[in-house]
Amino acid sequence: MAEAFSTALARIGREHASRAYAPPPILFIVSDGEPTDASGDTIRAVAEEIRAADVVIVSCLLTDEDLTESRRLYGSPRPGWPRGARLMFECASQLPQRSPFDAYLIEHRWTVDPDARLFTQINQSEVLTEFSKVILSPLEPSDRKPAQALVESPVRVFVTYSHQDAHYLADDSLLGYLSPLRDEGLEFFTDRDIATGELWDTKIRAAIDTTDIVLALVSQAFLSSRYCQSVEMEHFLEARRRVGTRILPIILRPCDWQAHEWLAETQARPREGRTIELDYDTKAKRDQAFLEVLQDLRQAAQAVRQGRRGA
Repeated sequence: MAEAFSTALARIGREHASRAYAPPPILFIVSDGEPTDASGDTIRAVAEEIRAADVVIVSCLLTDEDLTESRRLYGSPRPGWPRGARLMFECASQLPQRSPFDAYLIEHRWTVDPDARLFTQINQSEVLTEFSKVILSPLEPSDRKPAQALVESPVRVFVTYSHQDAHYLADDSLLGYLSPLRDEGLEFFTDRDIATGELWDTKIRAAIDTTDIVLALVSQAFLSSRYCQSVEMEHFLEARRRVGTRILPIILRPCDWQAHEWLAETQARPREGRTIELDYDTKAKRDQAFLEVLQDLRQAAQAVRQGRRGA
């Protein structure tokens, strides 16, 4: 199983370099989920690399047992699933939200759980045939290629912050205020999205590699964090130089941000040296500051989409 994943990853890399396909490609994995050549953690890590390369992984579990409901996509493993089923589920890509594929599954009477993954059990040939047909069939009247119909790639926003500022991720704070942007195709990543048992560094680095926009919550704690600066921001600054990744700093409170060259040369919110906590001390004022961030993100997302269409 590890060898198959590694072979697929190498081929995808070659074809991506030669522009041999219109992304995103779809990789079907049919297996019992019991690798004989590597550990489950190794398999998960390679699958994460493949997904980070904008490949859609569809996991089809071979088993004689009735582990899943027919025509259902699950959002989490069920109690009692064996190790192989859990591994196949964890390798699968998440169903893209608000995609034509989502509507197509519902039209064909599939049950789709929240945060569903493209994982199904195939102990009946007709289920495999239908599942394959649904995935590979574009919606009418679209004339796009199947993979293009399957995924409308979201604009990915990576939120980098110090855990001392985690309250800004709450529903009644900044990230909650920005949540309507999800309905406009923006996808936010924070380290809170890492599930128990996942390799957190691998997960973060994979998210970093696919980021379109960086939302940096700047405080002295953030500036003092070695991981935020040496891993996350170092990569993002290189990506900005290389491919134009957009970085939006938000100055939370007074800190030594002007001593950092990348911050001194980047337009931040709030403007004119103000900070969220010192200058926006009422709910109405803070909502105004958050609204400006929301508008900046919307504008940056539009620029990302225009860049994709022009590529």
